[in-house]
Amino acid sequence: MLLDVFILACVSLAVVRRDRIGPHVPYVWFVVSLALVVGLLLGYIVTNFGTLFRLRLMVAVPLWMLPLAVSSTRFAAPAGWIWSALRWYAPATILSF
Repeated sequence: MLLDVFILACVSLAVVRRDRIGPHVPYVWFVVSLALVVGLLLGYIVTNFGTLFRLRLMVAVPLWMLPLAVSSTRFAAPAGWIWSALRWYAPATILSF
């Protein structure tokens, strides 16, 4: 149930912000086609429902990556700043008080 909610949230986010997809259209097609092909093949090949239930993450993970298509461009570091310990910081030589 929670898995379905997350998939629905990712797809709805991509639909609502579809104007921001722009150059990421091939990525969206790849993610959607990968999820569709994997889902169809799993449904056709796997006959045990318990196994199919456990393998549903193979379909969900590509759809979870769908919101990356509407995310903003990569974050650029300010001039002279360094990425460390999950945050940007300026070395002491750049800071002036």
